[in-house]
Amino acid sequence: MLARRSEHAEAKRLALEAVAIGEATDNLNMQGDANADLAKVLLLAGKPDEAAAALGQALERYERKGNLVSALRTRARLGEVQDEAPR
Repeated sequence: MLARRSEHAEAKRLALEAVAIGEATDNLNMQGDANADLAKVLLLAGKPDEAAAALGQALERYERKGNLVSALRTRARLGEVQDEAPR
């Protein structure tokens, strides 16, 4: 919600906090979700390269977990972000 209201710095801070909390656990799905959420914030902030990196982290977590549905969805979103990024 913060990112949609253009409060990008605070949205990013909270998203990074969620990533850090997830990393302190062994819950790969939560880690993937937190990184995917961070990517959404970064996209809204106009940072597609950073968003792609966060999506790559999410994808890695989902693949390690064997979460095929989230991995497929994240791989597709990563492709979209990479296609939309300025060259």
